[in-house]
Amino acid sequence: MSRDAGHNRIIWGQRGRISMSSRDSEQYKEGQRQGWDSVAGGWQKWWKITETGAEKVSRRLIELADIKRGSTVLDIATGIGEPSITAANQVGNSGHVLAIDISSQMLSIAKQSYRFRSRTSNRIQRR
Repeated sequence: MSRDAGHNRIIWGQRGRISMSSRDSEQYKEGQRQGWDSVAGGWQKWWKITETGAEKVSRRLIELADIKRGSTVLDIATGIGEPSITAANQVGNSGHVLAIDISSQMLSIAKQSYRFRSRTSNRIQRR
């Protein structure tokens, strides 16, 4: 959880409060983006195995979230696409799933995976 306090951002985590300047925040985000972009190739190499294994967990998440046909779903930090792909199949063409991630490389893999595994006309878009 975070909130802005003037020019500093306060981040609440397991160890309490950490103060971070706007500049530090931007550097942190850029480091995360570069880090995930740099490992995306490894995720792509193993995506069939990883996503097939994660599909059972994704189905359970969707059940617990009570996602049905026509639902709207936001998947933050989708990585290579789960649970958004399973959610898209659940909501069908009458629903909407927005999958976002800080890494353009991970989103690229998510799009490929989606084309391979989806049964709907929903699309993954970079925003």
